[in-house]
Amino acid sequence: VADEAIARGETGSMSSVVDVLKYLAAYAKGPEAYAAFEASLVPTHTMQILRETRPSSAHELRREHYVGRFGHHLSSMDGSDPWAVILEEIAPEGADGYSGLRYLQAAGTAERMIVEFCRPDPEAPGSAVRSVVGRGGEGEGTVEFVLPRSTEVVGTHEVFDADEAVAMFKAFYRSGDIGDGYTLRAVERFDPS
Repeated sequence: VADEAIARGETGSMSSVVDVLKYLAAYAKGPEAYAAFEASLVPTHTMQILRETRPSSAHELRREHYVGRFGHHLSSMDGSDPWAVILEEIAPEGADGYSGLRYLQAAGTAERMIVEFCRPDPEAPGSAVRSVVGRGGEGEGTVEFVLPRSTEVVGTHEVFDADEAVAMFKAFYRSGDIGDGYTLRAVERFDPS
C-alpha cells in the first residue's frame, strides 16, 4: 500500500528528512529490505549555500532520497545572496590526505557563473586538484568575475549559466563526475603535508 501511495506522489503527514511512507514500505518488505533502506539513509554529500549579507547554510544529502533542488539554488544566485553553491561528496571512510576531496562549486550569478570541480589526482595518491570547468576548445577573450571574497578571471568558454550548471550538479551528485564534453583547467593542487 505504501509503495502505491509513493508511486501516486503521496507523502506522509509526519515531518522527516525522508518521507514516512518510504519507512513503512521498507519495513513491510522485511528485515533485509529495511536494513538496505537504513543504509540508504547515510548522507553521501553536503550542500552549502554561501550568502554575503545573510547566514550561509549547509545540509547533508542522501543520494537515494534527495529529490534535487539544484535548479532552484543555482537559479537563485545573484552574486550576493546567494553567491555560491557547493556540493561536496562526503569522503569515504579511511580516505587519507586529500584522496577523498571531491566537490563541485558554482560562483557568480544565475546568468554568469564559474564552475569549479575538485577531485582526487589519479597521478599523485593522497592529492587533489581544483579545476575551472570549460567547454571544449579555447574561447576568445576573458571575463572578470567580482565575487564577495575574490576577483576571478576566466576564459569566455569557462562561463556558464544556471541551466548548464544544473546538469553538471546532477551528474556529479549521481555519479561523482560532471559528464562528457568539458575541459578542466587546473588552478590549485592540494597535497598532504
